[in-house]
This record gives sequence, C-alpha cells and structure tokens, in this order.
Amino acid sequence: MKKIKLVLVLCGLVVACFAQEKKGINFRSFDNWRGVLDASTKENKPIFVDFYTTWCGPCKKMEQVVYTDSAVGFYFNKHFISVKIQMDKTSKDSEQVQKWYNEIAMLEKKYEITGYPALLFISSKGNVLNRYDGYQKPKALIETASLALKPEQKYVRPGGKYYDLINNYHQGRTDGIELIRSLYEFQKNDKNSVNYKTIYFTGIERLKDTLTLTTLSYLRKRPFSSLFQKEILEIVGTVGVSSKDPLFQLFYPDTDKVDKIVGKNGFARLVVDRVIRNEHFKKIVNAHFASYKSGFNWDSLYNVVKSHYNEDYAIRAIKAAKTMVAYQTHDMRGNPYNPLYINGIINMVKTYGPNVVLIYEPVVKFGSMEPFKGGNLDKLQNILIEAFCNEDLLRNSFDQTQLHAGLKMMDDIMNWARENKSEWLVDWSNTYGCLLYKTGQKEKAISIIQEGLNFAKQHKESGLDVFTEKSMQSLAKIKDGKILWSEKWKN
Repeated sequence: MKKIKLVLVLCGLVVACFAQEKKGINFRSFDNWRGVLDASTKENKPIFVDFYTTWCGPCKKMEQVVYTDSAVGFYFNKHFISVKIQMDKTSKDSEQVQKWYNEIAMLEKKYEITGYPALLFISSKGNVLNRYDGYQKPKALIETASLALKPEQKYVRPGGKYYDLINNYHQGRTDGIELIRSLYEFQKNDKNSVNYKTIYFTGIERLKDTLTLTTLSYLRKRPFSSLFQKEILEIVGTVGVSSKDPLFQLFYPDTDKVDKIVGKNGFARLVVDRVIRNEHFKKIVNAHFASYKSGFNWDSLYNVVKSHYNEDYAIRAIKAAKTMVAYQTHDMRGNPYNPLYINGIINMVKTYGPNVVLIYEPVVKFGSMEPFKGGNLDKLQNILIEAFCNEDLLRNSFDQTQLHAGLKMMDDIMNWARENKSEWLVDWSNTYGCLLYKTGQKEKAISIIQEGLNFAKQHKESGLDVFTEKSMQSLAKIKDGKILWSEKWKN
C-alpha cells in the first residue's frame, strides 16, 4: 500500500511539474481599470495589458502561440500583473467582458489604441512604460517587457514633439514657419519605413492629419506669392487639396514653375491628375460602369476633363480609365492573366514616368492603401510598382516583353532603395530576383536576393523578419531549380 501511495505521489509531482512547464501567462480578472491599478500598487508590480478584439487575427495568434509559451508565462507571471481587455462588443460577450463596456472608450483615448493587438506596459499610476503594437514572437515580447522593468525607462510618446508644436501654435507660442518645417520633416522621415505599425497603430497617422490641417490653414492666410518655396510646394502637393482650394492655384496652370522649384519633372502634373481623379474620374466611371459591356462612354470623361483643364490631362485620364476598367472587368475566376491591364500600366509608366502609378489608386493594387495620405511620394510610388511587378507580372505573365519591362521598373526602384538605404530593399530584392529567375537569369537572381539578405543582417530593424524569411525560401527554391509560380495558364 505504501508503494502504491508513493507511486501516486510521484505521478502527481510529474503531472504538476509538467503542468507548470506548460503554463503560459496568467491573465487575471478585474471588474474595472481602477481595480487593476490598485492591484499594481498593492503588489508592487507594473501592468501588462493586451488590448484586443474578437475579429483580430494576430490577437488570436498571440493567444494561441505566444501567451501559452512557458518562458513567456514564467517571465510575465513573475514581473507583471497581466490583463486582457476586449475592445469590441459582440452578442456572445460574457458578463465579465460586459463589465468593461463603459471603460473601453476612456482607455482607447487615454492610450491611443488605434490597432490591435496593442501591448502596453503600464505603471501603477497609469503611465506607459513601454508598448508594442502588433504581433510579437515570444522572445521579442520578453525583450519588450524587460525594457519596461528598467528603473530609468521613460516611454517617449511617438510624435510627442509634434503634439506640443500644434498646441503651442494654437496658443500663440510659436509661428507657422515651425509647422511647415515640422510637417516637411515628418514626411521626409517616412521615406524608408516599412514598419506600418509605427504609423497606424500608435496614432501617428492621426497626428499627421492634425499637423497637416493646421499647416494648410496657416498657409491659406499667407500672401500667395510667398508660397512658392520648395518645402511648401512639396507639403501641399503631397497631402493634396481640391480644385476649389486657393492653394491649388499654386500648381495649375503654371506647372513648369512648380517643377523647377521642387526639382522634379511632372510633380505639379501629378497634383492636378489626382484632383481629376477625385473630382471627375471617379464620378464618371462609377456613373457609366454598369454600361461598359455595351460601350463605355469615354467621350464623357474626355470632354469633362478637357473643359476644366486641357487636352493633355484629358488624354491621360482616358488612358488611366481604360486601364482601370480593364482590371475591374476582368473575370478572375478564369485565367488571372490580364494583358490589357498589364500593358496599360507598362505603357503609362513608359509614357509619363513611374509616378503615374500614384494618380489613380484603383489602377495599381496594394491592399486598401491610399497613396496620398501624406508621406514620401517616391517611396509610395515604388511600393506600388513592386506590387504590380509581383502580383501581376511574376505570378501571372509569361510574356517576355512584359517581364523585361517589369525588370526595368524593378531595377529603378532597387537603385532608389540602395541610395536611400531603405528597409524595403529586402522585400524588393526578392521580387526582383524572382522576376530575373523567370526570365532565365538564375545567377543574377541569386545575387540580387542575397543582396537583400545581407542588407537585413546589417540592419536589424524590426519588421524585416517576414521579408527575410520569404527571401530565404525563394533563394532555396531558385538554387534547386524549382518553379516559383503557377504554370496552369502558361499557354
């Protein structure tokens, strides 16, 4: 009997040890935010909060993969009071989740929660010690958490100096010149970043909009002749204005003057083309789209644009419109190869230059990205070109003329990435290399992809892991002579 008892005790210890090893983060339950802060004070531990939603894919992955990790659990249970707060409302919410309904808006505003998951480390006084917006792997999450425990740790609010500048301007403590310089700096600093979490998940995009509106309001009050300066023209041209805005007269009809000041051919034309897109192109295409099979009314678009601007703008609008319609009316259930759309983009770029892809956002696909939210136009232009070369040429085209046109585009944007030491070089080198491989240039393909991997090793910024992994997979397949694309529709 004693032996049986001893065996049972040992089994129990094994089970207990195994359970302890597998244990992840112990998320605790509180009825309100005050209770969380009080517990933090009482136990002398900072708070870890996972702000999540029920529809968020990365949130679910954090729950399944990261929070169940034994190392993460050990570290967080030792050093933090961990809490999960659901930020959306559903019909299936438990009574405990519903208790937080009245606090969600307050927490969202206080901590500027604009994307999920938002992982915040907070002191007992409610101050942010550190944060990360988006999915993190176990090791990275522990590293982020460790920074919050350092006594000297002081969280710097993203864009804090810009918030202060806006407030000082409204209170008369600084002039509008500082607004112009700061917005210009804001846009230029955006030129290399691939870490969209920094822009969209920490309220920076909202800050940029506020800074932009404040700056434009100031510019409208200044003498018109004083606005023909490089910084001012780039700011207004990048963020965009309507044709009714007095600032629009900076760019039309005297486009050459602006191009000379900015130092970019076609810059003013791009501003005008965008206005045509927003005020004429979309309305006309939507109005007539239902009748495209029986004959699209191209004359209507041509006549409207020509009446407001000139024939050059009208012709360009027609070309872009036909390219967009070729994309939207193509039946993707059959052969995904769309020669009318592909040739339309290639011809537009060849005729008007690469920045033409920025004119009409439906023409080149990049998720739901709106190219003109402000930011570096060269970078946005190159992102769209890479997306076209990847999604439409690499995946679907076997036409050598089209593929070599894509190689020329990729070569140009790779040179930009090299000159600017852009993190995008890692992703773009993979697309460029695969496109080279598709045209039979295997050795050069390997060299280009390896260039991107070397860059990633030298620049260990966050956000490059996914690109590095993809490039390594492509490189292995190319070396083995494997096909990287479907040949179902090759003939």
